[in-house]
Amino acid sequence: MLRKYPILLIGLTAFVLACDGDDGAVLSNEPPPSADESPSDDTSTPPDDTSTPPDDTSTPPDDTSTPPDDKPTPPDDKPTPPDDKPTPPDDKPTPPDDKPTSPDEPEAGTISLNDSVPGWASQEGGTTGGGTDVTSATLVTDQTEFEAALAGSGLILIQPGNYEIGDPTDPDFGGIRLQSNTSIIGTAPGVILHGNLRIQTQNDEPVSNVILRNFELRGRPCELEDCEGRPVCDAFEACRRGEDALIIRDGAHHIWIDHVDIVDGQDGNLDATQGADFITASWCQFRYTTNDKPHAFSNLIAGSDNEEASVGKLRITYMNSWWGDGVTERMPRGRFGKVHVFNNYYSSQVADYLIGPGVDIQMIIENNFTEIAPADPDDPAVFINDGFDNDPENRPSAYRATGNEGNAVGPLNKEKGDDIFDIPYDYELVLASEVKAAVTSELCGAGSRCTLATE
Repeated sequence: MLRKYPILLIGLTAFVLACDGDDGAVLSNEPPPSADESPSDDTSTPPDDTSTPPDDTSTPPDDTSTPPDDKPTPPDDKPTPPDDKPTPPDDKPTPPDDKPTSPDEPEAGTISLNDSVPGWASQEGGTTGGGTDVTSATLVTDQTEFEAALAGSGLILIQPGNYEIGDPTDPDFGGIRLQSNTSIIGTAPGVILHGNLRIQTQNDEPVSNVILRNFELRGRPCELEDCEGRPVCDAFEACRRGEDALIIRDGAHHIWIDHVDIVDGQDGNLDATQGADFITASWCQFRYTTNDKPHAFSNLIAGSDNEEASVGKLRITYMNSWWGDGVTERMPRGRFGKVHVFNNYYSSQVADYLIGPGVDIQMIIENNFTEIAPADPDDPAVFINDGFDNDPENRPSAYRATGNEGNAVGPLNKEKGDDIFDIPYDYELVLASEVKAAVTSELCGAGSRCTLATE
């Protein structure tokens, strides 16, 4: 079983108050290549381990069954007297069906405000977001409440529905910038946010301590009528110059993204650049709704080889997540960081490559499972693409890949370089062969499939 996070559940009720830019390293069978620099980085920005077991104390059988009526049946001309002898009570009472879940055993299919933060986001002070006090939470049930809530911070709980981020008709729309000390959590499946979110500088200060959980973030279609004020170059370039569904940059740190289904980012689905740090993406799903989207490059770490702000930063964990439909590259692709990629499932049927270690990155790649098909049947998709490691300044990548299984072109398990970081946090691996079942489970698997258990 996959590890979930230790939690403290006091009770379960229905809550009725309740890439960034393109790095230009594109394989020969891709759409037209682009410049190496990330466009958005070149310019100023305007912009549980166990699921809850079933009640293992089933109703015990009666120790003393109803004694048989040992008297012979009276003659037919007399009605059979009722057996008025009561059934003796069970020696042991039947356990109630509503036996409360113990604090360390969450209900299957639920998440809690008290779940422990995993991975890199747990380090150097940890990530607490907007806190866990339900009584002070902002409850969102409609668009007006949604807009008001995202203008502030704290604990924001969103009920199922469709919500627009900003004005989709505004050609200069650049998404909403989130504030520090914020949690945005869907209360149940069916919370869909349309647009893009930005975790970056606010009032000249890096944003920090943000938690995003249990919703779908759906990017808008690429703008094909204009390309930075010029006639459209082509669909690939228009998407490349578009918005990431979620961007973390400008030194933003301590960010936890959990059970978020990120779909159809124009440029990338989730990019982390320009010195972002201490990030965990757990139980997330990354996908596109079509297999022919131009620039279907999902997760970029650092926007260029010259991104000085990212040196020594970009400590990121990708765990228990699912790269699925329509993704061709960057699952993830990175530079500079210390990146841990474990127990993830890959099922794209149009993949060029999966993981791309680049300049000065260290990666630990463990117990992932691949079940993919290549974009070009004559050019099989590789698990680890070493083609980005051609830095003229001799800043090579280093990685260790172990325990990986599946049908991507390998070797799936190999080691390169000696300078590989030590993982500072506790975590638990499952076998690669067990990853698919856990990640794709309807009971709180990857993506926004959970119900929030609240006090």
